[in-house]
Amino acid sequence: MKHKDREKERFLMLCGQKDRALILGEEKLKIRDFDRLTYLTDYLGFQDFNLEFWFERAMEFKEEFERIEKYIMEADVFYCEEIIEDALEMSRLWIKDFYEAVPNEEARRIVAKLIDKQDTGMIMEITGQADTL
Repeated sequence: MKHKDREKERFLMLCGQKDRALILGEEKLKIRDFDRLTYLTDYLGFQDFNLEFWFERAMEFKEEFERIEKYIMEADVFYCEEIIEDALEMSRLWIKDFYEAVPNEEARRIVAKLIDKQDTGMIMEITGQADTL
């Protein structure tokens, strides 16, 4: 089994039922789901699976990406700063929602460690507890 396949298998074991259905094609993937899942797979350290997922599914959203690119190119600096701030807040919500959807306690401990590796203190912010790890 290739490394990217092991990463995909591991990620599927950690994620909630809805994300699993989206990744496996059991539910329609929307651009906001694609954006969120590519962010989360990268953030949590599943880079090989992230690249595979991107290359397999990105072309489904070609028109949306072109519209976003056009919007960003036309936006002035003030709005770009707001977009960045909004994106940072959204990414924190994605991490929190992902953590809350983890299917069991063992998987929750694993995800907590992956989050803590990226951002010490984030897991405490999410759970309100210092002893989650």
